[in-house]
Amino acid sequence: MRAPEAAPRFAHGYNLEQGRRVDTFAGADLLGVPTRRLPAAWHAFTDTLFGGRILQPSTLAMMMPGPNGSYGLGTYRMGFDGHHWQGSDGFYNGFTTVTMYDFSRKLTVTVLTNFTDNADPAFPIWYRMAAAYGRLTGQ
Repeated sequence: MRAPEAAPRFAHGYNLEQGRRVDTFAGADLLGVPTRRLPAAWHAFTDTLFGGRILQPSTLAMMMPGPNGSYGLGTYRMGFDGHHWQGSDGFYNGFTTVTMYDFSRKLTVTVLTNFTDNADPAFPIWYRMAAAYGRLTGQ
């Protein structure tokens, strides 16, 4: 737990509920800020994980999809903009995230939003960022 006085420094997450935006952080300043609400360092973790600096190569290989599927242990592969990306996405209590790694360029692109709805707002932003990187670098 973080002290209640830390609450103003944290981003609020919002859910769309019955057409209304609901602050999932409301009341945290009175109770203290639970550490599970801290925005995860997905970018650094993904970059370190797939860059081979956390797990043994044989353990990392178990996370990769087999030849007949796109899912491995906790991650999946997808193609986008001429590249193969490996990573994960998800949502929790007002936040959505997408973090994907491109082995050919040793590139991690991560998007974290503070809003959840049925459309998963992180993915459209992720696609635009990954494409923009390709255009800027010519890769």
